Amino acid sequence: MTREMPTSRVRQHPFGNHARNQTKMEFSLRKPMPTHRQRWWVFVANIATVAIILTGGTVTGQGLPSLDEIQSQADDSPMPGDDDTPQYVDQVAAKAFAAPPEATRLSKSSNLWIDRQRKRVYVDGYVTLDRGMLEMFACPSGTKEHESVVALLAKSREVHTALLAVGAKSGTVVRYEPRFVPPTGQAIRVWVCFRDKNQQFQVVDGRKLVRNIKTKKPLSENWVFAGSEFWTDPIDGKRYYQADGGDMICVSNFGTAMLDVPFESSAQSADLLFEPFTENLPPRDTPVRVVMVPIPFPTDDDPGDDVPGEDAKSTGDDDGKSPAVPPLLRKPTERVLLPPAKPANDNDSSATSTP
Repeated sequence: MTREMPTSRVRQHPFGNHARNQTKMEFSLRKPMPTHRQRWWVFVANIATVAIILTGGTVTGQGLPSLDEIQSQADDSPMPGDDDTPQYVDQVAAKAFAAPPEATRLSKSSNLWIDRQRKRVYVDGYVTLDRGMLEMFACPSGTKEHESVVALLAKSREVHTALLAVGAKSGTVVRYEPRFVPPTGQAIRVWVCFRDKNQQFQVVDGRKLVRNIKTKKPLSENWVFAGSEFWTDPIDGKRYYQADGGDMICVSNFGTAMLDVPFESSAQSADLLFEPFTENLPPRDTPVRVVMVPIPFPTDDDPGDDVPGEDAKSTGDDDGKSPAVPPLLRKPTERVLLPPAKPANDNDSSATSTP
């Protein structure tokens, strides 16, 4: 005589009893069902493996690879699946350059600095997309790389704080009801600095790295500091900065954008306006340093609209040295990309590690 198990103790399969029975049947064709004790030990082993990985080790007891190993293997170590992005590309980008001179680091966990004298915000990252459809120009690493030109090693709320620290004024995000109202805020010049395949310093106006899909012309307007918004979770009462989800520097209008374009730009997939300007971009995964500079508001003392780089629609075409260009808006020089410091060793006590 068999004893029937109480219904309340029967474990339900997430896809229903039919799927559960089918799974058992298919499993039995391969090998006998494991015993209760065997299943318990497999569960314990899985928990132990997860714990080891989360604490920085591996199942063999060794730690994560050293920086030298990461850098030497990055170019030929693809991520799982079809994506050809190198492993640890964010770690490689984080160590690509030394800290910018005379700048203050804002966060130990982010590659983010400010220079209050020059009114600059520096943030490191890497090229993540060189073709496709765009909703962002830049996103925080680990968020919307599939629709952004660059991924940056800082949270959006940290970059927001950095812009405020150098005197930028935030405005308002886009509104759609009862009518469309474009985002507002202080215009921000965005430069992208990197070293090309010959290790030559390059600096490009960020607007020239995206272009209109139909006209094939680069973006002409500067981004504006819309400032995103906070959202309070009604369940736990916590406040969240919405742009941390990926909407750091947008080319499509989002009510969550930190920086946005000051005109109507659809976020609908069939109506997206922009794509990467492939010919102007370095290869994917190239480390970059993005420099953000608030554009001064016009005053009665301004010499006129003929001054390059003054209004929100200027193309930024200047040699970086012209006296007609306000010093704060001139192109960054090679000085912002100092080589990384050599790793410290036992015989050189004066060596310093790269921040």
